[in-house]
Amino acid sequence: MKIYKGVGLIECGIQCFVLNPACVAVLYSKRLSSCKLLKCYLTELSINRTSAEVGWEYWFQNNFCPVGWVPFDGHCYILSHTMMNWTDAKAQCELLEAHLVEIGSMAENTWILEALILPWNTMECSIWYQCCKTWIGATDMDNEGNFTWNRKIAVDFTNWYTDQPDNLLKVDTNGNIIGQHCALFCRDGFWDDNRCLMKKTFICEKE
Repeated sequence: MKIYKGVGLIECGIQCFVLNPACVAVLYSKRLSSCKLLKCYLTELSINRTSAEVGWEYWFQNNFCPVGWVPFDGHCYILSHTMMNWTDAKAQCELLEAHLVEIGSMAENTWILEALILPWNTMECSIWYQCCKTWIGATDMDNEGNFTWNRKIAVDFTNWYTDQPDNLLKVDTNGNIIGQHCALFCRDGFWDDNRCLMKKTFICEKE
């Protein structure tokens, strides 16, 4: 979050909506002549009520992303609840002129968890991997143990569970050995690898 002091509302808007392509909203205080640039929309849970009480105004762009998509740091994201295997999910994102999400930092990982993923539920998630239900773009299908994003970009940031990825092998009904080569985002923000043929929800991302 960038903060500008000693500015008016118009200059605040220019700093965000004209000069900063990653900015999608601002908090502005007329009393303090202070402007806070935001990378994502605020929700009811994330609005700082103390700030609101001292007169902060909230302004945002409602056309930064296509309808149904949510902005963060200059990119747009959508969670699809349609259950698909990893390859079909990748193809579906490409039909939307997007790609399976490529997470580059803990800040982005945390935002995805808070903005798109259902909260952790102890009853549903008594075993941790039961709540790993959303495909992301990381895969090692081409080279076991060497994960890349679905656009063949190196994976520099990871947030795997301890002892993951483990490529746990399974023998199917035809006697074929199937490994775990695609990454899932779990409801606590950690990642797990799973069999790419499993049908899961998925997140698409576009610039």
